[in-house]
Amino acid sequence: MPDALPILEISGLSKSFKTRTGEIPALSNASLTIDKGEFVCLIGASGCGKSTLLRLIGGFETPTAGGVKCGTRSSPGRDQIAAWCSKTTRCSPG
Repeated sequence: MPDALPILEISGLSKSFKTRTGEIPALSNASLTIDKGEFVCLIGASGCGKSTLLRLIGGFETPTAGGVKCGTRSSPGRDQIAAWCSKTTRCSPG
């Protein structure tokens, strides 16, 4: 068990998007702890919530339930995240 606080702690994180016909769940009850020195990759099928999770961590979206804690700060905002790179072809050589 590490002595230091986790770098990132996600607990019970959920996000639903409202539409005209109801709500669409994009992420449901996700929990994750990342400690200093750990290397983490998010992998999964298209539409499983990877980008939604990253947008919640980055403060670009507001969770429906649960929370994100970055060190000692709850609900990290864009100013507390080191970098963001969109997953478009603009990031790749043409």
